[in-house]
Amino acid sequence: METTTISWPVSQFKTLYESEKINLDYPIQRPPGQWKQKEAEGFINSLADDYPVPALYSTFHDAKKKSDGTYFKRDQGAVKVYDVIDGLQRLTTIFSYLDNKWATSEQMDEEDAWVSINDEDYNIEGKYFKDLDPVVQGKIKSRMLTLYRVEGTEREILRLFYKLNSGMGLTNQQKYKAKMGVKWAHIFAELRNHPAMRDVFHFSEGQLKKSNNELALIQSMMLLDDTYELKDFSSKEIGIYSYTFNKDIENKEKIVGILKSTLDYINSAEIKKAKHILNKTHFPIVIHTAQLFLKDHIKSSHFAKWIEEFSKSLKGKGDIPTAYKDYMKGGSTKKTNILGKISEMERHCKEFINKEQILA
Repeated sequence: METTTISWPVSQFKTLYESEKINLDYPIQRPPGQWKQKEAEGFINSLADDYPVPALYSTFHDAKKKSDGTYFKRDQGAVKVYDVIDGLQRLTTIFSYLDNKWATSEQMDEEDAWVSINDEDYNIEGKYFKDLDPVVQGKIKSRMLTLYRVEGTEREILRLFYKLNSGMGLTNQQKYKAKMGVKWAHIFAELRNHPAMRDVFHFSEGQLKKSNNELALIQSMMLLDDTYELKDFSSKEIGIYSYTFNKDIENKEKIVGILKSTLDYINSAEIKKAKHILNKTHFPIVIHTAQLFLKDHIKSSHFAKWIEEFSKSLKGKGDIPTAYKDYMKGGSTKKTNILGKISEMERHCKEFINKEQILA
């Protein structure tokens, strides 16, 4: 593995990012927004007050076109795009602050509220970037940051990422994704950005930070995988299943195709009133049950009507009773509860289809 050391001012990092020569969407990265306000403020103070900040790490790839299809260069030649593998939180904090998307709090930690530049003290409390003294603005934009550009095999890059984040409190899902490799991380990035994942299913901000949307996708694959014998949804078992992705590529790609088709189908259903069932807890069960509609080519509007009816039944107000809630007690990761929920949801679904004479 070869490493090149680069130093650029903050302003150049931002220019490169805006021109798409710095990529913050490298798939093995944690989602942005992991830092709390206090951590972000402390980092801005460090930039302005000349405190040391950790180096950034990136790999790179050659690219000819930007995301809008235009070429980077007039001669259509390739440029190097830096894929950040460590430093996402720092860069997104800097860029969002420079763009005046957030302000420091009115009552910062006393030591972070002031910065000293050329023996002059400046207060940065309760200020957007535009409100800072021009001297402080200039200091932040001219602050030099170190970037280690790394060139190596995918395995070496993944190992480096894991080492750099070993003390950073990665969730189990984020660790599994790093172990699965770049190819699968790309695939899960596409799935988690599916319109149904954003607009139909509901994941809280905290769940998204922990990559629980990706966890729900893997749980769904475990239920859809005919070659896998479900044990439970424990962290250990999900880890074991995740490690099979690179040994069972063809089958896993087939399941991803089924999962994407299911998300397409659900997204087209125009569901109106079933918010409390369309969340992380029930996601894999809903995905599994949707196969009953897909295998018989039933219109998605019927799926929408069914899940709205199931939502009512869960509240005790539907026409078809369900014992689904009995399997929501004592932990959602247990095999007995998972299979019980599948059985109850499918029973309700089949009864609904018969009652509505959808297949008649």
